[in-house]
Amino acid sequence: MIRWITASLRNRSGLRGAASAAVLAAAFGPVGPLSAVDLIGVAESPELSSVLITTRKAEPSDAVTPEHTLEPISQISDYEPELADPLGSLPVAPDTPDEPSAVLQATPEPVTPQVTQTGTTPRVAQLKSAAQPRAASPTVVSDAPSDTDAVRQAKFNGVLPGTTTLAELIKAWGEPFRNTIAQGDLSGKVLSYAMKPFKLVEVLVSENVVRVVRVTLAEPSAIADLEAKLKLVAVDSVDVVDPETARLLGVSYPEKGLTLLTTKSSELAGPARIGSLVLEPLESKAFTLRAENRPWREMTARLADLDRAITLDATDAHAWWLKSVAHLDAGQAEEALQAANEATSLRAGSAAYRLALAQALVATGDIDKGVVTTREVLDDPSAATLVRAQALHTLGSLASLGGSSIANKSIGFHTKAIELADELSTSPDRLTRQTARRVLVEAHLAIANEIARREYKNRDALVADWIGRASGLAEAAIDAEDGDLELRLQVAREAVSALASMRPSKDPSPWVTEAEETAATLLTGSEDPLFKARIAWELGDTCYSAVRVEHIRGDASQALQYGAKAIEQLSAGAEPRITAPLAQRTVGELYFYLGAVNAVHRQNHAEAVGWYDKSQPLLEDVGDSELVTPRRTGEMLVSMGVSYWQEDRHELAISITERGAEVMQKAIDAGVLEERSLEVPYSNLAAMNKSLGKTAEATRYTKLAQSVRGTGAANVAAEPEAPQAVKPQATPVAKRPAAASATQRQAAQPSSTEVRRTPRQAGRGGAVWTTR
Repeated sequence: MIRWITASLRNRSGLRGAASAAVLAAAFGPVGPLSAVDLIGVAESPELSSVLITTRKAEPSDAVTPEHTLEPISQISDYEPELADPLGSLPVAPDTPDEPSAVLQATPEPVTPQVTQTGTTPRVAQLKSAAQPRAASPTVVSDAPSDTDAVRQAKFNGVLPGTTTLAELIKAWGEPFRNTIAQGDLSGKVLSYAMKPFKLVEVLVSENVVRVVRVTLAEPSAIADLEAKLKLVAVDSVDVVDPETARLLGVSYPEKGLTLLTTKSSELAGPARIGSLVLEPLESKAFTLRAENRPWREMTARLADLDRAITLDATDAHAWWLKSVAHLDAGQAEEALQAANEATSLRAGSAAYRLALAQALVATGDIDKGVVTTREVLDDPSAATLVRAQALHTLGSLASLGGSSIANKSIGFHTKAIELADELSTSPDRLTRQTARRVLVEAHLAIANEIARREYKNRDALVADWIGRASGLAEAAIDAEDGDLELRLQVAREAVSALASMRPSKDPSPWVTEAEETAATLLTGSEDPLFKARIAWELGDTCYSAVRVEHIRGDASQALQYGAKAIEQLSAGAEPRITAPLAQRTVGELYFYLGAVNAVHRQNHAEAVGWYDKSQPLLEDVGDSELVTPRRTGEMLVSMGVSYWQEDRHELAISITERGAEVMQKAIDAGVLEERSLEVPYSNLAAMNKSLGKTAEATRYTKLAQSVRGTGAANVAAEPEAPQAVKPQATPVAKRPAAASATQRQAAQPSSTEVRRTPRQAGRGGAVWTTR
C-alpha cells in the first residue's frame, strides 16, 4: 500500500468568489494576435461521465420502496484524461599568442536566455562525460589534485585564482617580463611570464588578487591527453560552444575552475585541439551551464549543480529558474515553487521564469493563480516563441479542468501550441529543438485525451490518429537523438488514459507492455533516485488507467492485477510528490477504482469499503479552486455510499451520498454533467432514509428524484466535429527498432484505424501544420 504523506496545503489568498470566476474566464479568452484559432469554439454540452446512469436496468417508479436496490455510480467510464545566464563565451586561444595585450580580452556578454526544455535556455554547450574518450597528445605540468580530491579548485604552480595575492605571486614566480593594463571590460593588469615548457603564462590581477591564470601551450594538445595528465577524469565536463557557428570553444570543469580552450586552426584540420588553459575562481555560471546541458535523466546531479551555483551566487536568477524546472521534472512541487519565486523576484520581467512559476503554482494546487500567471505570460509581447508555445500547452491542460465553456477551449490552445512549437522543431540549437519536439508530442496527446472524453463524430478514429501522430513525433525525436526514450513511455501512458475515457474500450495490455518495457530500458544502469521515482510514477499512472479500462470492460481479475502493479509503482515514485495535490488525487482515484471493481464485479462490499476508506480523504482534500470542476468525484462518493450502506455503516453512507449529490450539482452547473444524473443519488437517499424510518426525508428525496428524471437531454447541444490530427507534408519516419513492436500501438487503439507515424518535413520551420 502507498503510505501517502499528505502535506498541509498552504493558506492561499487571492482568487475567490464571483470576481475570481470572472478573472478566470477572462484568462481563457483569445490570445492577442493569436486569436485566429479562437480556440475552436465548441458547443457547450455535458461530457460523458457516468455510463451507469444512462444504462440503468431498473424501470422508473414514482415511489421508492424499502426494497429499492441502491444504485452505485461505480461503472463510470469517465471520459476524463488525467491530469499533470550561461557561462560567458571564453576567449579562444590565438594560433600564435605573441601579443600578450590581446590574450586576456573581456568575456563577451552572455547569450540572452530563451526557453528550452520545460523552460530552460538554449545553451550552445553539450555535456560530456569525463570518462568519454577523446583523441590524444603531449605532456602538461599542473598542480592539479589527485582523483580522490577532484572537487578542489585547481592551482597552477602554487597559484590559486581568487585567493593568491599579488605579493604572493611575485614571491613565488618573480617579476613578470611584461606588465600591461587589462583591456576591454576587464579591470586590473596582466602580468606575463615565460615559463617552460609553456609558450606563455599570463595572470590577470585585480585589487591585488589573482583573478585569472591563462597558460598557452607550446603545441596544441588533444583533449583526452590533457584530461588524463591533469587528472580530470573524475570531473564531469561541459562543452562551451559558439552559439552562431556551433564550433567548440572549450571544455569547462566547474569544480576545478578550469577551462581548456581550443584553437581555431586545429579544428579546421580535424578534431578540436586545446591551445590554452584558463583557471579562475569557482563560478556560478559554470555549474549552471553544466546543469542545463546534463542528460535529462541525471536529475539528482542537475539539482546538485544548481545548488552549487546558487551557493556561489544566490542572485543567479537563471540558476533558480533551472532549479524550479528541475524540481518540477522530479515531481517536487513545493521545492519548484520556492525556486520559481526566487527566480521571478530576481528577474520579474522574464516570461520564461513566470511560466515556471505558473507551473509550480499548479503543481502545488494553487491552480487559479497558476491560470492567471500563465495568461500573463501569453499577454507579454516580449515572450519568446517557445515560451508562448509552452504557455499555450499549459493553458490548454488547465482549461480541460474547467467547466464546459472553458474546457471547450482546451483543444484550441493545444493546437496553437503545436503551430508555434513546429516553427522551432528544426532549430539548430539542440535544447530549443528538443523542447519544441516535446511540446509537439505532449500537445498531440492532450488533444487525443480531450477528444476521447467527448461525443465527437468519428471519435475513435480521431483519437487513434492523434495518438499515432504523437507516437510518430516521439519516435522521430528519439531516432534523431533529440528526445529521451521517456517520450515513448509518455505516449503509452496517455494512450491508456485515452482508452480509459472511452466506452466501449479496448485491451490496454499492448500499451501497458510497451510502457513496462520502455521503463525497464530507461532504468537500466540508472542509480539516480529522482529519475527512478519519476519513471516508477509514470508506469504506475499507466497501470492506474489500465485499471479503469478493465473496470469498463468488466474484467475484474485483470483490473486487480493492474491495480497491484499500480500500487507498487506509485509507491516507488511517491516520495518526491508528497506536496503535489494532483498526484495525491491519482492515488485516491486508484483506491476508488479498486473498491469499485470489488463492489460492482465481485459484490464484495467489505473489501470495497477498505479501499474507499483510503480513497475518500485523498479525493476531496486537494485544495480549493474556482476553476476546477469536479467531474468524477461526486459519482465516486455516491458509489461509495452504496458499499458503506451494505456494510451497515448507515450514517456514513447517507452523509457521503449527500456530499456526492452536492458535488454532482457543481458539475451540472458547470455543464459537464446532465441534471438527470442526480436521479441515482436522490433515489438512493430516499431508499436509505425510508429504511431507517425517516419518512419525511425519504419523501423529500423521492420528489427530488422524480423532478430530475428525464431532464437535461433536451437542452444539450450537439457536439461538433473534433479537429482532425494535423497533417504535415512529410516524408515517412524511420521504422522503430524491432524490439519495440509497432503492432502493439495499433492493437490498443480504440478503432481499427491504422496508427500512422509521419514526421514533419524538414525546411523553413518544417511543414506548415494545418487542421484538416
